[in-house]
Amino acid sequence: MKLRGVFLAIVVLLFVSVPLGRLNASLTSMQYSPNNDNGLRTETDRSPTQSIVVPEGFRVTLIASGLSPIGTGANYLNSLQDLEPGRGDFGSYLYFIDNGVIYRIATPGEQPQPFAYVPAALVMRFGFDGDLFVGTATGKVMRVFSDGTTSLFAQVGTSIEGMAFDTSSSSAYGSRLFVSEWIDGGYGRVSAIDASGIVQIFTSPGSVGIETAGLQFCGSIPKLYALDQPGTIFEISNTGSVNLLGGIDLQSQIQYAETLACSKGNAGFGNYLYLAEQGYQPAGRILRVSTDGGIEVFASGFQGFDWWAVTGLKFSPDGRTLYVTDDVGRSIYAIQSGDIVQEARLDIGMPYDTNRGCTSPYIGCSGPFHGFYNGVCTDLVLDAYRAGALFDIQGALLRDRDAYPGRYLNGTARRAEDMRLYFDHNQQFLQHSEPYYPGDIAFFDWTGDGLTDHVLVISEVDATGRPVRMVDASGIIPYGINPSGLAFEHNWSNHYEQHIQGHARLNSTDLWATSILSESLQTLRVSVSPASVGLSVFDSNGKSVSETYNENFVASNVETFIPYIPRGSYVSLNAHKIITITRPLSNTSQYFVRIEGLANATYTLHIETQQDTAVTASQTFIQAINAGENHNIGVTLTAPNGIISFTTQPPMTIPVVVVPASLSLRGLVGTSAQFNFPIYEVGGQEAISNASITVTDLWTQYGMRVSSNQLAITPVHFNLTAGGTQEIDVQVSLADLNPGEYLGSLILTMQNGNPMVIPLTLQVQYHKLYLPCIVRN
Repeated sequence: MKLRGVFLAIVVLLFVSVPLGRLNASLTSMQYSPNNDNGLRTETDRSPTQSIVVPEGFRVTLIASGLSPIGTGANYLNSLQDLEPGRGDFGSYLYFIDNGVIYRIATPGEQPQPFAYVPAALVMRFGFDGDLFVGTATGKVMRVFSDGTTSLFAQVGTSIEGMAFDTSSSSAYGSRLFVSEWIDGGYGRVSAIDASGIVQIFTSPGSVGIETAGLQFCGSIPKLYALDQPGTIFEISNTGSVNLLGGIDLQSQIQYAETLACSKGNAGFGNYLYLAEQGYQPAGRILRVSTDGGIEVFASGFQGFDWWAVTGLKFSPDGRTLYVTDDVGRSIYAIQSGDIVQEARLDIGMPYDTNRGCTSPYIGCSGPFHGFYNGVCTDLVLDAYRAGALFDIQGALLRDRDAYPGRYLNGTARRAEDMRLYFDHNQQFLQHSEPYYPGDIAFFDWTGDGLTDHVLVISEVDATGRPVRMVDASGIIPYGINPSGLAFEHNWSNHYEQHIQGHARLNSTDLWATSILSESLQTLRVSVSPASVGLSVFDSNGKSVSETYNENFVASNVETFIPYIPRGSYVSLNAHKIITITRPLSNTSQYFVRIEGLANATYTLHIETQQDTAVTASQTFIQAINAGENHNIGVTLTAPNGIISFTTQPPMTIPVVVVPASLSLRGLVGTSAQFNFPIYEVGGQEAISNASITVTDLWTQYGMRVSSNQLAITPVHFNLTAGGTQEIDVQVSLADLNPGEYLGSLILTMQNGNPMVIPLTLQVQYHKLYLPCIVRN
C-alpha cells in the first residue's frame, strides 16, 4: 500500500510536465455500434493476442495498445467504465484511467482522447444522475460531468481502491455509492455515500481484510462483494455484516488480487464473480468464482510482474464483452464469445422449410447453414444463439420444462411461443419501447391472439436503440421484399411495428438468485393397458395427443396448423400407455379419450385429475374391445373452488374414421386451386352421423391471411354409412392473394365421434416464365 502511494505521488508531480494529449494508441479494425454493447466490437483482429489463453469459443481482441510506457512511473490503467444506454451526454465511449487522466475511446481508428483530469485517480463508476464518479488515492470522490469538468463530491479517510453503485430500483442497500478504502495501519473498510455526498462508515476497519480493493454488486437480488488483495472475497449484507464468500477463505488459491467484476449469464460468461490476479507467478490471470467459493482460471497470458498486470476488469452494460487492461503491456483487450448477428447472417440464403434436412432438427448434418439445409424463423434464432452466444436455447428450455411442466405449449424452442415463454420466465424480456441491441430476438403476434407467431434477430439499431434491420426467415414476402423466400436481412417496417410483442436477450438468468418459483399445477392423466390397444386424446378443437408426433408441424408456428393439444405428452411404459395434459383447462374443458383395438383384448382405462400431484378425481373402466374397433369416452373438466375435477360416461363404440394426415394444394397467382380427398369409415360397424367440415383462416409467416370464407368446401355436411367413403372437394380463388405459403386446418366434427384436425397448406406461387435460348460452342 505504501509503495503504491509513493508511485501515485510521483504521478501527480510528473503530470505538470506531461501534456494531456501525450498518449499513443493503435486500434485494430473495429466495428463500433453505440447501441450494440456500448463499447468497441472488433470484426478483424490483427493484433498480437496469441499469448492470451481463453476458453474455447471466446476470442480476444486488442482494443488499444502502445499506451504511455510504464517506465515513466506508476501508470495506472486500472479502471475501465462502459456507459449504460441513455446516460445523457456522455455518449457511448469506453472510458479508462491512465496516470490521473480519464481517456475515452470513440469511433473506429481514433486514438483515445483525454476527457478529464483527476489527480491520483484510481477507480471510477457511473452513479447518481448518470454522472461519473472517480475515487482517488487521497480519499477524494470526484464527480465528473459530461463536459469533462469536475467537482469534489465527498471525502473519505484514505486511498479509494474500489467503487460500487447499486442501480437496482428495489435495492436493500439504499441506492448509495460504496467505496473500499485502505486505512493507515493496514486495515480495509467500506464506506457508503448518499446522493448528497454524506459519508457513513459501512463496515468496521479490518472486517473486509487488510487491503480491500475490488468492490462489486452482483446478482439479480443484488449483494455487495469486496475483494481483499491477498485473495479473500467477502459478502457484505445490507446491514454491513461481513461473511466469507461460500464460507471459504480463497487466499491460498489467489495470488494478489486487484479488481472485481460481475457477469450475469450472458454470452457464455456464466454467473460468476470475475477477478484480476496480479500475483508473482503466473502473473496476469483472470479467475472466476462462484457463490459457493468454487474457483477456476478463465484467462491467462497477460503481461505483468509483481503487482502490475491485469489492473482493470469491467463488463459492458449488456454483459457480452469483458474489457481487460494489461498495465505492463500497456494495452486494452476485449474478451467476447461468438457474435449473434454475425452467426444469424450466416443463415442468409437458407431455404424456408420446417424440415431442416437432417435426422434431428437440433443436430446438424453437414448442411451449409450451421450444419442444416433448411429452416424456419425459430431455427435461425437457435442457430445464431448456439453459435454466436454459445447458448443452447432448446437445451435450456427443456431443463426449464422439466422443472415447470405446465409452462410450455409444445416444449420446443422451434415453437415461437415457447421460445418467448422461455425468455419471459428465464432471461430478459423487454417491452418494445425499451432500447434494442443487435442480437436481440424480436417477437410478433400476427393474429392478435396473444401467441407469438414469428421471431427474428435484430441486426442493426439506430442511435436511440430503435430497430433498423433484422435477419429473418419468414418465407416468401410479396411486394418485391423477398420473392425467393430464402432467409435474408431487411429493414424494419410499419408492418412489424404494428405486431411487435417485445424483444429479449440473454441478460437476466441469474444463478445467484435465492428465490424458487412455485407454480400450482393441474393435470389430466389417462393411462391404458395392455399394449394391444392404442390410446389417443382429442380436444374439442380436434387437436390430439398420441404416439404419433411430427415436430415440423409445431415449427410452422401457425397455431391453427398445429394438430397437437398444448402441453400434452405421450409415453409408453411397459404395457401401459400414458397421456398427460398439464393445465388442461387453459385449453378447453371438453376432451375425448379414444381407445383403438389393435387386437381382441380387455383393456383397463384409468382417468384421473391431479392438483399439485394430489389426485382430485379418478375413474377406472375395464372393457372388452375387438380388433379394428374404436371406443370413445367423453371427459368434461370442471374446477369447483379452483380444484380440478371431471365427469365422464362409460366407453361407447364409435365409427373408425380415416382422414389424410395433412393436405396441400397449390396454384399460380391469379388462378384458382382445387383438390379433393376422401374420408373413410373403415370399422364397418358404425355409420358417421351429422358430420361437418369447416376450415380455419390460413396464415403465412409474414402475417398474410386467407380468410376461411375464401375457401369453398363441398359438401359441408354429410352422413356416411359404415364402411363407406365420402369425397370432399375444396376450391379457392387465388385472384387476390399474394404469393406465399398459407397454413391452417380443416376440422371434421361428427355427432357420434371425436373432432379431428387435418393440417392444410396452400402454396400461392409466382408465374414462372421460361425463355428459349441458343447455346453456341
